Amino acid sequence: MSQEIKKSVTIVLQGNLPDRPLVPEDISTIPLYHLHFNLWDTLIGEKGSAAIANGVTVNKENTIYNFEISNNAKFSNGRIITADDVKKSLERLIEREENGHINGKSTIKDIRVKNVNQLEIELHKATPSFLFMLSTPEFGIVPKENLDEKGNIINLDVTSGAYFLKKVDVVSQEVVLEKNPYYLRFRENSPAHVTLLFRKSDSIEEFQENLQKSNADFIEVQSSDADAFFPYAESLGYSSAITMPSMSVFLSASNNLPLEVKEVVAATFQKHFQYKNTTNSERLSKQLLPPKTFGSLSQDEIPKISFKENILLPKEIKIRSSRKSGALIDAIKNTFKILDIEVRLVDGNEPFDYWFLSQGMNTESPEIELYLQAVGPYAIYKAPEKLKSLISESSHETNDKNRSDKIKQACKDLLSSGQIIPLTVRSYIHFFKKNKINTERVNGYDGTIPIYEIEVME
Repeated sequence: MSQEIKKSVTIVLQGNLPDRPLVPEDISTIPLYHLHFNLWDTLIGEKGSAAIANGVTVNKENTIYNFEISNNAKFSNGRIITADDVKKSLERLIEREENGHINGKSTIKDIRVKNVNQLEIELHKATPSFLFMLSTPEFGIVPKENLDEKGNIINLDVTSGAYFLKKVDVVSQEVVLEKNPYYLRFRENSPAHVTLLFRKSDSIEEFQENLQKSNADFIEVQSSDADAFFPYAESLGYSSAITMPSMSVFLSASNNLPLEVKEVVAATFQKHFQYKNTTNSERLSKQLLPPKTFGSLSQDEIPKISFKENILLPKEIKIRSSRKSGALIDAIKNTFKILDIEVRLVDGNEPFDYWFLSQGMNTESPEIELYLQAVGPYAIYKAPEKLKSLISESSHETNDKNRSDKIKQACKDLLSSGQIIPLTVRSYIHFFKKNKINTERVNGYDGTIPIYEIEVME
């Protein structure tokens, strides 16, 4: 067996490859986040670690960040990455007003190139989560020659991350990646060739089919029915690992529901909703943020929901959801049945009363996710001005205790209003061929799969 074959791995991700151009800021699903995390390197790494920049210094007001670009940072074609590349990559997000983890225009005041290796970024306000946001794929650094005058990426032939695109096939839902020889943070036995297969695994039948057809070395599953997956995967020689909870699943109410109906429904869920999973891959959550998350509420801090008796309730509730079956969907339907309400699951182009959402919760900066769901560009209801102000303040609060207190108060307001109904906290489940790859540095991750840290075994 040649070294090239030995260094090839196949990874199955639970989701779909969309029929649209691949760009760094398209991290609308977890599989796309994984893909772009490995295609695009960022100015700074997680928790301020070195990436394209060797490091960062910040002024005492936490508004001016100075970065030193590494002399060894290169694109996949060997060209050195400059401060000007970084400036233009960030400016494209500002001009386009992209709304992922951050709206660059409302956060970044100015970007100044001091020389080929020195870059300075000034913010409008102190934003403690800024370094985290810079480390996300949407802030991936693109060669300036690959951008048009409007900041659109005109080709993806050259990337800055650990891998570059060799093949993209929407029909077969397959992406082939090849190692960027100039990337600096590979492990010694990192995969040289990676095949990513985007597959649905919402049922045990789909999961079994995926394993049979793909002969995958590594598969990530997020399904609530994961209990049934383990025996079959183990029978095929897969080991498994459950990572830390990093997803919250909840219902978010739309504007067309009367407030008193929202309160009754939320109070019923708070009292009656039960969902258990023996593997702990999902567990009941009566809070907006996972327990390990900064700003989370303890059980005795969760407010009771007050509501009026004898409210006229609708006979049917429409829930927008990409999932149409499974234990969690059954648990939601059973809770609505207590109110004598039937549930109809609808697609994204139909009117809805609740949106069934899965949202990643970063343990370092949960205010980002809270902001997105409550008042950000993806919000599906109108938050009160007081709540908007509170969340905005938490995003710019530099004192940890004050920020935590504001996040907790915002969570209490959301929970007591009935706008948000927390359902579960979800973990990731990984199945992998232990005799093929070592995932020691991948399991226990915070939402990313750093493929360049997977070790391919001999």
